Amino acid sequence: MKFPEFMKTLDKNSSQIFLLGGEERYFIDRAKSKILEKIFPDKSEIEVGLTRVDDMNPADLIITAQTVPFFSSRIAILLEHTTLFKDSDSKDKSIDRLTKFFEKIPTSTFIIFVTDSKPDKRKKIYKAVDKFGAILESDPLRPWEIEPWFNEKIRELNLNFNKDAREYFLSAIAGLDPISLNFLSGELEKLPLFIEGNLVTRENLEEIFSTLPEISNFALNEEISKKNANRAIELLRRQIHDGVFLPLIVGMLAKYVRQLIQTKIWIKRGTRGKNLGKPLEMNPYVAEKLGQTSEKFEMQTLEDSYLKLCDADYLFKTGGAGAELLEEVVLKLCR
Repeated sequence: MKFPEFMKTLDKNSSQIFLLGGEERYFIDRAKSKILEKIFPDKSEIEVGLTRVDDMNPADLIITAQTVPFFSSRIAILLEHTTLFKDSDSKDKSIDRLTKFFEKIPTSTFIIFVTDSKPDKRKKIYKAVDKFGAILESDPLRPWEIEPWFNEKIRELNLNFNKDAREYFLSAIAGLDPISLNFLSGELEKLPLFIEGNLVTRENLEEIFSTLPEISNFALNEEISKKNANRAIELLRRQIHDGVFLPLIVGMLAKYVRQLIQTKIWIKRGTRGKNLGKPLEMNPYVAEKLGQTSEKFEMQTLEDSYLKLCDADYLFKTGGAGAELLEEVVLKLCR
């Protein structure tokens, strides 16, 4: 199950076996903390009751799980980077013994499996955990899925984003794909150092995010959308001066131009406003704003610019061109 549902059902869940699997560590870390709080209401028992290892083979896991707790009321085994859920099943009989052990696990024993990638649902052990335990599917969020998490996070931090700040944040992270929630969470947690009270403005966010290539490129895209050539060239040169990898700038600018092309195609088909969000896989607000921006550009200009950016990418990687190609594209888009 996904993170919100997993966390809601955790208090009511009597499971002793958990699998936290996927690429988004933010969800895994929070689920893991919640599970340990549930197992050890008395935090002092964690030190003596928790066995934390990277991985463990099935035979050793069974032996460890049968240990009688001495200095705590329960024991928990946390396998931080288990490989038991990768690839298809082998003929290893110890896996069969482990899955059968799940049926009669001691009431004082808890097992928490953590895997860094998506677990293989074909495996016997996965099916056994699904039957006797609880599974968290910790998939990364995409930019168009971020708003519920964002709302919850700012409530947790007791922050109040004004309209401009909220619009800036949701638009700026549209360029981050996939999104690292641990990174975003850390950046949002810095905000109290930059504000008075709890009101967050666009200026606060610009101050914090200005050094990030993806966000500074968002600022460049905004100036291009306004046809502000001087400011756009200034931002481009600043990125180059700051040492941002040229192919990264090209890639992010090409992505923006490609989005404008796709937006114009969908508008021509009759999709407008917030309805652009679904086909473009964006937050509806961001998609609506992109739709308004796309009307400022001729399709031919966008297509020509995209092709030139593809050429620039190849030339940059083979040492055949300099930053003047990028400036040429930016000026073309701002005309």
